[in-house]
Amino acid sequence: MAADQTFPKGPAYTRMAYSASLTLFGVSEAGLPGWLLPGDIVAAAVQAALAAGAGGGGGNSGDVAAEAATRAAADAVLTAATGGLVSVPVDTGATVPLSAAQAGNALVVLTGTLTGNVSVTVPAATRRQVVQNNTTGAFTLTYRTPNGTGVVVPQGKSVDTFCDGSSVYVAGSAPASSADTRLPLAFVFPGKPAAGQVANLPLALALAFPAGLAGTFSYAGALPAADMVFTLNRLAAGSGAVTPIGTVTLHPSGHFDVTLAAASLALTAAGDVAQLVAPATQDASGADIGITILTAKV
Repeated sequence: MAADQTFPKGPAYTRMAYSASLTLFGVSEAGLPGWLLPGDIVAAAVQAALAAGAGGGGGNSGDVAAEAATRAAADAVLTAATGGLVSVPVDTGATVPLSAAQAGNALVVLTGTLTGNVSVTVPAATRRQVVQNNTTGAFTLTYRTPNGTGVVVPQGKSVDTFCDGSSVYVAGSAPASSADTRLPLAFVFPGKPAAGQVANLPLALALAFPAGLAGTFSYAGALPAADMVFTLNRLAAGSGAVTPIGTVTLHPSGHFDVTLAAASLALTAAGDVAQLVAPATQDASGADIGITILTAKV
C-alpha cells in the first residue's frame, strides 16, 4: 500500500467487512438471530486489532507485510467474535458427517445440489448455532446428531438450532428431558398373510428408524411353521422409489420370538410411506400377526 493511502479502519469498515463475509456465504444478515450479530462489540474489537497492527502509525504504512498481518489480526478477531462461519457441500451422499471443527462454528452454511434426502450429522455436544440451507434439488435436509433426532432445514432458509448433547432442536423448543419423542408404528395382518402381502402406512411427519430396529415387538396368534421374514421398506414421497430399511423375522419357537435386522439408522420425510411386506411364500400356519416398530420423531 502506498504511503499516501489510508488503511481502512473504524466501525463502518468493520460492519462492511462483516456484512461482506455473510454475503460471501450467501447468507442474509437480516435473517440471522440477534445473538449471532456482534454489532459494535465486534467493531470495537477489530478496531483494536487494526490499531495494534498499525503500530500507532495513524493507519498509514508502506510495509506490505505489516498490513497483511494487521488484516489477519482483524480477521481473527472477527471470527472469534462471531463464533465462526463455515460453508460445507453436502451433496456427497445420503449421510454427510461434519467434523467437530466444522460443527463448532456459530453459522453453518450447507450447499450443493441434492439428488436425494440428506442427513447432515454433527457430534453430540452442547451448542447453539444457525444452520443455513443453501442447497438446490427438491429433497429434504435434516440436521441431527448421529444417534439422536434433529430438525429439517428448509431450502433457502436458516434455522436457529440447539443441541443438548443428544439431539438437535429448534432453539427454544427443546423438550424437557422427560419428554418422549418416540412414535410406534403398528402393522397388523389378520388371518394368514398372503404371499408377498403388503401393508402401507403413509407418514404424516419425518421419522427415524433406529439401527437394528431396536424397540420393535411382534406377536403371532398362530405360530408359523417356519421362520417368516417380513421386509420393511421406505417408499419415497412422490416417486414411490423403494429403499429397504430392515427385516423382522418371526420364529416358530414362540408367539413373541423375533429377530430384528437393520444395518443403520434410516430417516424418512413427511409424505413417505412405511411399507411392511410379508414373506414371498405363504407360511402354512402363521396367522393373526402384529408387528409394532418403534421410531423417533425427527
